[in-house]
Formats: sequence, C-alpha cells, structure tokens
Amino acid sequence: MDVPKRAVGLVVLLIIGAGPVLPAVAQQRAPLPSEQHASTRPPSAVAVETLPSVDAAALRAEDRARSDRVGPYRYGKTIETNFSPDRDGTWEQLSSGEWLWRLRIRSRDAVSLSVGFTQFQLPAGAALYLHGPGDTAVHGPYTAADATAEQHWTPLIRGEELILELVVPADRRPGVRLEIGKIVYGYRSLPGREKTPPSKSGSCNLDVACEEAAPWREQVQSVGRYTFESNGSTFLCSGALINNTAEDGTPYFMTAEHCISTPEEATTMVFYWNYQNETCRPLGSPENKSVTDDDLGEQTSSGAVLRARLGNWHQSDQISGKPDLALVEVDDEIPEAYNLYLSGWSR
Repeated sequence: MDVPKRAVGLVVLLIIGAGPVLPAVAQQRAPLPSEQHASTRPPSAVAVETLPSVDAAALRAEDRARSDRVGPYRYGKTIETNFSPDRDGTWEQLSSGEWLWRLRIRSRDAVSLSVGFTQFQLPAGAALYLHGPGDTAVHGPYTAADATAEQHWTPLIRGEELILELVVPADRRPGVRLEIGKIVYGYRSLPGREKTPPSKSGSCNLDVACEEAAPWREQVQSVGRYTFESNGSTFLCSGALINNTAEDGTPYFMTAEHCISTPEEATTMVFYWNYQNETCRPLGSPENKSVTDDDLGEQTSSGAVLRARLGNWHQSDQISGKPDLALVEVDDEIPEAYNLYLSGWSR
C-alpha cells in the first residue's frame, strides 16, 4: 500500500525521544524434549527429507553480475516444499504421555538452512524447537503466539542439515496444523566468523566498543540485522528500533524501503540483535576492516507487520526521488535480557 500523508507524518514523529529498554520477557531457550527422556529414539532413526540440489555457482555468478546495483545482500534461495507432521517426520509418545514429532531436513552443500512455515497453528502447551545435528545452537521454544499472519519464519542453522522438534500435550495432537511450505537454502554466508563475504566496513570505521562511541552506547543497542524472503530469494538488511511519542515500548523498527516494501516481506523478517564487535580494534588496521566474530544467532525475533513506507522501490526498483524508509512493528515479545533500546532524539 502507499503511505498516506498522515502516516508519513507518523514516521517523522516516531523518532522524537529516546526510549527505555523494552519491558518484555519471552521465548527463552530450554532443553530439547528429545534430551529429557532416555527412551527417545536416536536422531539416526528420525525420518529425513532431502531437498533437490541447488546451483549455487550460478546464483553467485548472478550476484557478481549485479554487484554494482543498489539492493539488499542476497544469500539464499527459497525452495518450495510441502512437509507436514500429518504426512512426514517421526512421531513417538514419551514416558510423560506427551507426543514428540521430529523431522530432519537435509540439503547437500548448504551453507545454512532455515524454515518458512506457511501455516503455523499449535494447540496450547505445544512447543517447537529448531537445531542442527550434534551440539549446536537451539532456537525455541516457539508457540502459537509466535505466528505472524498464520506464518512463522525461523532463524538460520549453519550447515546442510537441520532438525525440527515439536512436543505436544498428550490429548492435543489433533490440534497441530503445521505446513512447511518453504526452506531457505543459504548458498553463501552472512557476514560472520566463517567464510565471510567482503565487508562493507572500512579500516577507518570505528567499532562500537571504542571509547569514542560512548555517547551513543545506548543507541547502539537499538540496531538489528534481519533476513527476509522476496520472490524466491532471501536477503540480509539492517535497521534500528525507534521510539514513539507515546513512549509505550512498542517495538517499531525503521529500515529501508528498498529492503522491506510489502506486508508479505515483513511477515518473513527474522531479526538478529546485538551483533557487534566486543573489542575496539585500532583504526587503519587490517583487523578493523574484517567482520566481527560475534555470534549472529544468539538473540533473535521473528515476524513483523508493515506499518508505513515511503520510497520508490516498490514501484520502480529505484531509491532516488523519495526518502528510502520503511517502518515495521516487530511481531514478537523481545526478552528483557536482550537489553535493547529505542532510539530517537531529545530537544
């Protein structure tokens, strides 16, 4: 939709005053259900779905050919799927009486994998987890409250295999309505520790951990990176949480319209918070030009609602002529432990 003049005014007013830490608590990590019961089947006994091959070399060649164009960083291809607990995966009943459903998804040579649930309806008490094989990061638990427009998009898992785990109360298995309609095949890394692409950072850029950044220490905590899906590809962009005149803690997030320009794209957003270098590297040094070794996936949120946009990208793929702005509201309660901040200015 086009932004009416009243909504454009709202975008300007939203960044008047700096705000407090967000007062929300939710979505904490918990042990996997499969690790809490000795009788649970080993991962090797869980059903596996293998995805069709992806021509990653051709995708990287496309990226090189348009590297001089304005646009978000593409890292993944969306693979259409049709997986569901009704038809796929492995169910077993735990000694507690609860039901456990698991599915392994594998794609050869993938740098990362993530899941787009095109239907995400869970009964009360059900919880979903996402992780890789072995001792890897665990994302979740996700519940019915984590749906955005009846969908849910997950953070990425590094590597060519991910595992989904769903635990359901004994009498509520019929209430599970999940459809895995899309899998994101990451064919190149996001900036991070492993095989990173060239960084936009220069040796003259200052780390936020440096003393010179002290006056903006709180504002640093408002910045987030995010991934999103659009037209069969997945991309990386960034933005910042901003305050509003009511100062009610609503998690509004300002970004570029050339990244997010439709409600459908906003639904697929997965936010990665507090991605920053923890040390101050000397200006002009080779180390300062490299990307941070911080962990991308420790603090995440999923889903957003597009509230306003102002730009030309959605009509002409151009950013000239109008401000390049999009305003979304994060559709997830953000844990207080993330220590995030709502940026703005004071008079």
